[in-house]
Amino acid sequence: MFRRVVLLFVGAMGLVALGCAPMPDPTPTSTTTTVPSGLPTAVAGAAPTVGEAPLVVDFESTGSLPGTGTGLTYSWDFGDGSPTDSSPNTSHVYTSVGTFSARLTITNSLGSSVSPPITVQVNADPSPKFYVRSSGTTGPACGPRLNPCSTITEALANAAANGIPNVRVAGGTYPGPLTLASNTTLSGGWKQDFSDVGAGEVTTVLGSAAAPAITLNGVSNTKVVGVSALGVTRTAGNAVGVLVGGGSSGVTIGDADGPRTVVAGGTGPHATGVLVTGGSLVTVVNTTVNSGTPVGAGHSAYGVRALGLSVVNVTLSEVTSQPGVAGAAGGGAPGQAASGGAGAKGGTAGGLASGGPGGGGTTFGGGNGGGGGVGTSLGSDGANGAGPAGGAGGARGCANVFVCSFDGQGGGGGGAGAPGAPGGPGSNAIVANDLYSPTAGTAGGDGQPGSGGGGGGGGKTTSFQNGGGGGGGGAGGNGGAAGTQGGRSGGGSFGIYASGATVNVNASVVTSSAGGAGGAGQAGGSGGNGGSGGQGADKSGGNAGAGAGGGGGGVGGGGGGAGGGAGGLSVAVLHVGDGSLIINGSTLFRPALAAPGGAGGAGGAAASPGQGGPLANNGSSTVGFTGGGGNGGANGTNGPVGPLYRVWDNGVITN
Repeated sequence: MFRRVVLLFVGAMGLVALGCAPMPDPTPTSTTTTVPSGLPTAVAGAAPTVGEAPLVVDFESTGSLPGTGTGLTYSWDFGDGSPTDSSPNTSHVYTSVGTFSARLTITNSLGSSVSPPITVQVNADPSPKFYVRSSGTTGPACGPRLNPCSTITEALANAAANGIPNVRVAGGTYPGPLTLASNTTLSGGWKQDFSDVGAGEVTTVLGSAAAPAITLNGVSNTKVVGVSALGVTRTAGNAVGVLVGGGSSGVTIGDADGPRTVVAGGTGPHATGVLVTGGSLVTVVNTTVNSGTPVGAGHSAYGVRALGLSVVNVTLSEVTSQPGVAGAAGGGAPGQAASGGAGAKGGTAGGLASGGPGGGGTTFGGGNGGGGGVGTSLGSDGANGAGPAGGAGGARGCANVFVCSFDGQGGGGGGAGAPGAPGGPGSNAIVANDLYSPTAGTAGGDGQPGSGGGGGGGGKTTSFQNGGGGGGGGAGGNGGAAGTQGGRSGGGSFGIYASGATVNVNASVVTSSAGGAGGAGQAGGSGGNGGSGGQGADKSGGNAGAGAGGGGGGVGGGGGGAGGGAGGLSVAVLHVGDGSLIINGSTLFRPALAAPGGAGGAGGAAASPGQGGPLANNGSSTVGFTGGGGNGGANGTNGPVGPLYRVWDNGVITN
């Protein structure tokens, strides 16, 4: 009973308390959660976020806030299952294809912050590539982007072994020569990380002393872009930068949208930047082509040389050829031809006075002198000199027991030999050959030998006194040797040279330089001097006569000089033979001054004729006659100058 009363009392007191409680405030209240200000804030950035595997992505935490806590740390989760990275800024290589979410977590002593995710899209490379960098490695495993080869040669071999069609090369200088296969693209000018091509990155491929920098033989669908293919000094073969042959097709040198491609021939014979042969099909685009430097007398320079039914398209390019080399001059003049021997003095009277023998030692000897008369017997006439214009022998004197009225006569002089004819000039005419082939000057003609002088007649006899013998005639001088070495014609300079091929030039600049000067022709040699006639012999005394003098030999004709070489051509664009030439929207340059032709060689100088034999010491016989002289050889013909053309298309000319 007591327990129930207590409970009722407590309940009543509770009701009183409720009835006395204040009413709630009708205005609502809000609650703010305060984040501690010392937490870090993670902000992540990445580039690139889309690319082909293997994709190198650079991550950076710029913009993140460290907060006020201590012990700040970074943790990059790349989203591909690879270990995290604790650097504030880092790089990561995604080797697998897929879509990945990368996050940055920054932590300090007060807590952590996670950045919003960065989506990285890694795609499969639709055109697999191998890579080359000077600092790369070697061996069969080199070539992938993460392990580039150090040489292009090894990268090409490994790429072929793995069926990889494309090889990308970072800037640097690499040894050649290279031989490219079909379905291959070689591209240069890439940055060292291969992320893009770089304006300052130059990929240079050098040829060798015996081979071009790059050769493409019998290939198809092969391309070279962004590479500087440079020939070097050649010790064997022609100086060529890039050689395409063997019926290659679909070959492209350069790319309109790629970095500039450069090709230059080396230093050596027939320097050529790009040589296309054997019915090949080639496009040269966005490329600078230089012939290189020709070496060797009369050799030529060619920017682009197309041969053998090939087709070459030159577009958006610059093509330049260097000057041709001057032609060599002929050698020094031959020495003077042999001179004729002198005639001998006649025999002295007293007994039988024989005539002196004629001079010899050359082609046409002198005539023998006539014998002097003895007692009442007549002497003899002098013999005629040899040769087509030999001097006549002198007549003998009379014979009588009383005083005779006439004495021996001097021998006639031999005639001079004809001079040598001049050599012809070289020619720079254009014919359909693989190389520009001007002809050299031609040889001059030999001089003809002089004829021998006649022998002097024998002296007269009278009152049983003997006459002296006549002097021998002098021999004619030999003819001078011709100048046989014509001047070599100068080499040409051709921006584009097409022989039996088709060339299309579009929106390009083509420049030729000067042709080489023609070489001078060799001079002719001098003819030989004529031999002198022999002196007549003395008489024995009284009214007898002395022997007459022999005639002098004629001079040999001088040799003709060889012709001078022609000046070399200079043509911006030349087409000869089969095929066709089309030029659209292009600028063509050639030099203003033509290459001079070489001078013809001088003819051999005139020689000295033989003098007639002098008087004897006594007697009234006459002296011999002087041989003929004065026939110097003719000068060789000067070579023509080298023509200048912007276009020469099978004889249709644009100056």
